[in-house]
Amino acid sequence: MNLFEQTTMVLEWPRLLEALAGHARSTMGAARCRALELATSLHNSQRRQQETTELEGSSVTSLDGRSGTNTGAIPRERSKRAWKDQLEG
Repeated sequence: MNLFEQTTMVLEWPRLLEALAGHARSTMGAARCRALELATSLHNSQRRQQETTELEGSSVTSLDGRSGTNTGAIPRERSKRAWKDQLEG
C-alpha cells in the first residue's frame, strides 16, 4: 500500500465524501461531492482551499443559471472552469 492509499484510508475518504454528500442541496451536488478526489500535491490543496475561501460572499450562478449571492452554490468562474474541465476531461 502506497502513501496516498494509506492517507485515503486514514482519512476515511469515502466515508467523509458520503457525509459531505449528505449536506448537498441537490442530487447533482451530492454526486459531485462523492466524486471529489483527494488532492495529490500541496499546490492543489492550496488552490482548492483558496476556492473555498473565495466562496464566502461571492456572486454565484447555480447550475440552472440563476444568479444571486452565495448560498452554497458554485461561483460563476469556478462553475465555468469545472464544466469546461469536465467536457474536456
